[in-house]
Formats: sequence, C-alpha cells, structure tokens
Amino acid sequence: MDGGKSFSTIKVYLAAFAACLVGFNGTTVGQHPLVHSFLKGARHSLPVTRRAVLEWDLSMVLEALSQQPFEPLGDIFLKLLSFNALSQEEPDDTQLKIKDVLQTAEYPKMECFDSLSAMELAEQITLLDHIVFRSIPYEEFLGQGWMKVDKNERTPYIMKTSQHFNDMSNLVASEIMSHTEVSSRANSIEKWLAVADICRCLNNYNGVLEITSALNRSAIYRLKKTWAKVCKQTKALMDRLQKTVSSEGRFKNLRETLKNCNPPCVPYLGMYLTDLAFIEEGTPNFTEEGLVNFSKMRMISHIIREIRQFQQAPYRIEHQPKVTQFLLDKTLVMDDDTLYELSLRLEPRLAPAN
Repeated sequence: MDGGKSFSTIKVYLAAFAACLVGFNGTTVGQHPLVHSFLKGARHSLPVTRRAVLEWDLSMVLEALSQQPFEPLGDIFLKLLSFNALSQEEPDDTQLKIKDVLQTAEYPKMECFDSLSAMELAEQITLLDHIVFRSIPYEEFLGQGWMKVDKNERTPYIMKTSQHFNDMSNLVASEIMSHTEVSSRANSIEKWLAVADICRCLNNYNGVLEITSALNRSAIYRLKKTWAKVCKQTKALMDRLQKTVSSEGRFKNLRETLKNCNPPCVPYLGMYLTDLAFIEEGTPNFTEEGLVNFSKMRMISHIIREIRQFQQAPYRIEHQPKVTQFLLDKTLVMDDDTLYELSLRLEPRLAPAN
C-alpha cells in the first residue's frame, strides 16, 4: 500500500468495523475473538510495514484499543479513532456557523421576495445549504441511524439537514402560492427557476432539488392557468434541471455530474444515504470464512470520503443577513394541506363536461 495512506486506511476500516457491532459488553477490544478475525484479515489484505507508516502498524493500533473497554457507538469514534481523511475539523475558521445565521433570522424581516435578486437568493441558499451539510459528523453516516426509531438522537445533524431541505422547499411553494394573480404566480415560478439554475452553476445540486421538488408538489403542479403563463424557455430550463437531479437510474445523471464537479459543491444527501443503506442491508459484515468483509468496509469508507470531500471545501460567499432572514422566515411557510386548499381556491377544479 501507499505509505502515506496505510494507517489512515486501517483507521477507516476499524471505524466501519466498529459500526457493524452493537458492543462487546465490557470485553476489551484486544480480547474479543472478532478482533482476532479482523487482525488476521487485515494482515492478509493490508500488509503494513514500519517503513511504510513509520512507527505505526495494525498490532500497535489494536494494542492501544485494547487498553479500554469497547464503548457505545458514538463514543468509540470520537475517543479512539482519530481519522485524517474523515476529520470533523472546520475547513475554515472564518466560516459562518449555523447558529450565527439562525440568530439573524430572529430580527424583524426587512426584505421580501420581489426585492431580492435571483443571484442573491441563489448564493444565500447555497451558503445555508453548505453550512448545514458540512455540520454532519462522519459517525452519523454509519449504522443507518437515520432509519431507526430514535433517529433524532442517533443522527441529529442528518435529521436537521433533512428538515432544512423540507423547510426550503416549503418556502418556495408557499411564496408562489402567496400570489393571488395568475401572472404574479407565473413570474414567481420563473424567478425561482432562475434561482435554481444559478444554484446549478454554483454546484449546489441540493438547492436545485429543493426548488424543483417544490414546483412538482401537487398544489403547484395542478395550476394549469399559471403554468400556461410560464414561458417556453423557462419550462425547458426546468426540464433540464430536473433531468440533472432525477432519481432515475439511482441518480445516474447527478452522479456523473458530481464526478466531473470541482468543489465547493453541495450534493443531494439523500443519494448517499440510499447508497449506505443499500450496502448495509445487502452486504454481510463477515465472509464465509468468518473474516471481516473488507469489501463492504471499502464501499462504506469510499462513500464517506466523497461526502467529506464536499463538506471540507468551503464556499467564498459573503453572508447577507437580509436575504437569510427571508429564507429562514417561518411565518411565510404553509403546510401541505393549507397549500392544496389555497391552490383549489385560486384555481378551482373544472366542472366535468356533460
């Protein structure tokens, strides 16, 4: 193996290995038979020499781990496994923290949608999306905690990211539905799609999906009179954007786009969570010989490394409180039932022909 990466790779495998286990009930790691299987498989698959990784080798790692009992998931990663490639250090000390942005939303709102440019909206949506996305610690991606009953306790930052996505999508739909005139609603749709296209240019594919998913809600999609006023070029733009972030073929187009994308970037988190769930459920933790399934560990670590690559590359976007105040204003947001009722009032269903 390449000398500079050997020990880091071993640590990735150890973390993934730990995530597959519930716990050792007080047994030290070095004494557990599963660790012996891990050690045997690791020495066979990952030959590590002192020349390659200085004074570190796998036996020394396991010896260090064996000094303490195996701790509950969540603690073991922070205390015993210090990744280089998967570190949770902030990529830039000058970057905004989510709590700083949320504080600005408490001030009286000074701006409205019409007074903000598409560029301002797209940049601040991207800033917010990336701040929320990069706040997710790597250990939350292990063990499918986001699918458990106690998901809010196991994976609080993943759940906050999901909630932020829904909040932004709700805001887009609510803003469109706040217009009583058909032409005003059409203009709002066109402006939001311009915002989505700028998000695409900023590599914020999460933002693109936030907006296009709002436009595909039944309350918006059914507005035939409104969509008839939207220009053909804008409709063609929407088709292109939807094609890019479509879930068809396991997000085939989005994966190809991300492969050719230079960070900074905000990918769609749901794509990676689906991948991780597929690997966890479809691949056994151990081989038929009783050894740790290193192929599974490689697949998990590859996905987490890709996520961390996008988390660690910062955007150089200046925070504009007047815009984030609008984007985070909960008073503008309506729930799905309210949106659909309003949609029916604005454009009632056509009476069936006799």
